[in-house]
Amino acid sequence: MWKYLMLSIVLAACRADVLGATGHCQSPDVQVPQTLARQIVQRLIKDETPDEQEQLIRDVEDRIAGMAGLFCAEAIDLDKDGRQDLLIRLYSSDLPGCGTANCSVWAYRRTAEGYELLLEGWGVVPIIALKTSTNGHLDLKTVERLSGVKRNITVYKFDSRQYRARECISRTYVEDDEGKGRGKPKRRRCDLE
Repeated sequence: MWKYLMLSIVLAACRADVLGATGHCQSPDVQVPQTLARQIVQRLIKDETPDEQEQLIRDVEDRIAGMAGLFCAEAIDLDKDGRQDLLIRLYSSDLPGCGTANCSVWAYRRTAEGYELLLEGWGVVPIIALKTSTNGHLDLKTVERLSGVKRNITVYKFDSRQYRARECISRTYVEDDEGKGRGKPKRRRCDLE
């Protein structure tokens, strides 16, 4: 019992650290443009009834930060073209797309016409840009929390049109005899779309 209580406290502290000192975003100065935020919100609520969609949009538009306040974003040049692309994570449980630990995440490439969706996923933390690259785009990683001790880690590589899951690992954190956590990685099948 004591070990599970401590694990819960540690996980809560990690979540608070990931969300940052501002209450939710690590980079509070990077905001999702309102037009892109609206597109993402419409994507999230597409399965709701028209009345529910209208109410949800009214509710989020009434917020101080508007729809953009629902998201955390990191600006990064994924393809080294000099434009700042966005790695975005839903921060609000007011919309479909956030569970008890994981929320929807996206990678968008900035183009002359606006933003182009390259990856849609799910994670307990924002998308992580790796130092490696494939086809001129940085590789990306998501971490999905399945339980207090189990995580799915997915590495995405660019296939010249979009990101695809290419390395998929499950990791269960168990304590050894000294009470130290150890994670045993196990390859799993990537469900390619």
